[in-house]
Amino acid sequence: MVAGDGRATDVRVGKTTDTGSVAQLSHDVGVKMVGEAYPLRTAMSLPVSAPGDVQIVSAPAAAAPAVIDAAPFDKSKSVSQLIQDGSIRRSEAPSPTPEVAKPGAQAGVTVTYADAAANDPTKVPDFIIKKDGTIEATGDFEALQRKNVVVQVERTPGDTSDPNDAQKNAIDKVVSYAYDRLGADPTVAQNGLKLNDEFGLISENLVKKLATNGDPGIEPSIADSRRDFSPESQRAMSNMSRMTPGSQGSMSRGDVERQFPPRDVPTLPGETDKVQDTKNAVAGMFNPDKAAPYETVRVRNNNYEVGRYGMNYPVMRDYFYGLGGFDLDEMDEDGFIAMLGKLDKDGKLPKSFKKFKKKDGSFDKEAIGKFLKFAKGMKEGHKEGQPEGVTAADVKANLPKEMQEEMAMSLVEKYNKAGGDSAGKTALAFHLGKGPDQFTQSDLSDKGNQEYMRSADRLAQLSGARHGMGENDRLDYKISTDGTSMDAKIVNRAFSHANRVGTTGWCAREFQIAWANTAPELMGSGDGVQMTRAFQRSDKFQQVDWQTAQEAMRGGKAVAVTRTWDPSVGNTSRGGHVATLAMKNGRIMEASDHVTEFSKNNGRYQPNKDKFFVYTG
Repeated sequence: MVAGDGRATDVRVGKTTDTGSVAQLSHDVGVKMVGEAYPLRTAMSLPVSAPGDVQIVSAPAAAAPAVIDAAPFDKSKSVSQLIQDGSIRRSEAPSPTPEVAKPGAQAGVTVTYADAAANDPTKVPDFIIKKDGTIEATGDFEALQRKNVVVQVERTPGDTSDPNDAQKNAIDKVVSYAYDRLGADPTVAQNGLKLNDEFGLISENLVKKLATNGDPGIEPSIADSRRDFSPESQRAMSNMSRMTPGSQGSMSRGDVERQFPPRDVPTLPGETDKVQDTKNAVAGMFNPDKAAPYETVRVRNNNYEVGRYGMNYPVMRDYFYGLGGFDLDEMDEDGFIAMLGKLDKDGKLPKSFKKFKKKDGSFDKEAIGKFLKFAKGMKEGHKEGQPEGVTAADVKANLPKEMQEEMAMSLVEKYNKAGGDSAGKTALAFHLGKGPDQFTQSDLSDKGNQEYMRSADRLAQLSGARHGMGENDRLDYKISTDGTSMDAKIVNRAFSHANRVGTTGWCAREFQIAWANTAPELMGSGDGVQMTRAFQRSDKFQQVDWQTAQEAMRGGKAVAVTRTWDPSVGNTSRGGHVATLAMKNGRIMEASDHVTEFSKNNGRYQPNKDKFFVYTG
């Protein structure tokens, strides 16, 4: 093992990983507007910093711009007047096309990234927020009769970090100004104004202000396709949407971990990486309260969603039916005891269900009664004007974290099987309260559901890539041009380790140490020649030819090579060489116990004996 890389159970993600103090970030970027289906109290109960509210990737190392003056514009002035008094600059970019704001048309403000909107004619900017926070205007949106004002935020293409502080202030300043000016025009405001913030770039404070203090009849709202999702889930969707098609970047271990809510229960017996990654995706999309994820209680469409996984009553009922055909709807105390007794007799009683047992082994009727009362409250849902039927204390007492993890594991296994191992479909099943095999064509074609599934699939991929990452490792990723998949591979650890060691003659040992977290099955597998067999046995590597290996490296993937001595150099049956290969600045570099440029025709080795293995994870 690498010095300092201790091992411990990392309950945050439920796996055995490197220990390391990872700073928890929080910031003031908040949720999207609450849709019509959500009571205001739900939105206002949001934590200041939820798991999905933190940046995905640390911004590239650079001096942070100075925070500009956050004082609002003089809203009595037009854009032209603000340009004249120096509050904003005139942009050299082309002005948007004039629009005729017809009576009854809905107006609003769209905030987007420059690279994401580059080829979208509907998102030609009215305002541009530069990287240093400078605000530019391409024209006077009121003079052009623009009903949809576009605020475009500059970023390094593919960078998924939050805007810097100067940009945050500028975004809020412009959005508040444009929103108020539009709202003062009865022609465009009579049907309400919309905030379209698909990347989650507007601050929570401004969102709340516009929701609660806006002009009468003006309701800030989110994209229609997201109407059926809670503000917290919309935040998770926004974070994942920042990974735009064709983008690429790099994440630290902490960046990856912060996409998932804390997990306080270690990996369960039989819980595979696939199941765990899907569970993390389900939890990440529900985006529970950061401070107490297992005690989260939310109301959506008058239905309760609780715990780390946002379980609703249909999901709970499905779980109990899966235990052996037991119908939670028809359970009374005696029936529940009979169910537990049968499960216990058959050796199938879930470990967490021992909470229903007394010390003498009999079942506790009082505890069972409380659970059934809790289940009834879940079934009946929230009733306006009445006390909450389900509270955080109820969840903690009746659906403790151990039970949530066992239930989620069972349901994920079931839904993965029904949905073809799609984390997206499984996450949507938890949201809709029905299995993937019950989805209708309408469920699958809904744009909001499709975005939810894409976001969950990406979270599952991030969770999978997290396995084996050391504290100082980084995860390089690239999004496909159609936005449907993410290629994320760990390539930096081997190179940083080799640079640190800087020796010769110990290639196999140092290679194995560098890959110990990612591919522990390689440890102790012998020298360079002997390791060929270890790679062939591992399910994390695929043997390929030289041309395919080069294509993989150009795509950002890590490749391992084993080499056999030339007879003039050494024994061809042992020794040899092993190294990690990766494309660096157009050159193929190798890392073992040191870093050097790879030469396919190095006379020390037999070129026809080279074996190449692409890391597939």
